[in-house]
Amino acid sequence: MKKFFKPEVKFVMNDELAEGIYMSSGGISASAHVSIHQRPETGRWDFRCQANVDQFSIDKADDYYVHLIVTFSHPVNVLGTGSGFQIVSDGPGSYTVELCMKRRINNSGESIGFGDLQVMTENNLAEDLQVESASAYLHLDPH
Repeated sequence: MKKFFKPEVKFVMNDELAEGIYMSSGGISASAHVSIHQRPETGRWDFRCQANVDQFSIDKADDYYVHLIVTFSHPVNVLGTGSGFQIVSDGPGSYTVELCMKRRINNSGESIGFGDLQVMTENNLAEDLQVESASAYLHLDPH
């Protein structure tokens, strides 16, 4: 059995980037796009977000772990995720949520859809919830 070492995550920022990019040792940076497509309605208090990851380069088709990091304008609680993503970190009332999914990737830059990410704001008070930033990275499954 191979021993897996969790990648070290570092935050990198420069003047040419609109937002930071998470890099990891042995990781592959990618673009992430997250938008809120459903806001609370009568009798429903959650926000539903569509997330996509793309613009990455891989050397070979293989199983990868895809990480998505989303920062919101208000503290949120994650209610659910789509497409088999696991919550890595969110903590009740956290501004930042990290999700991870194992996926077979065959081609560089293929679009990976996350499905619905459902969140609710603390005390259901923030009708003006916004996605502040989103970033992503991939790393090989150590199988």
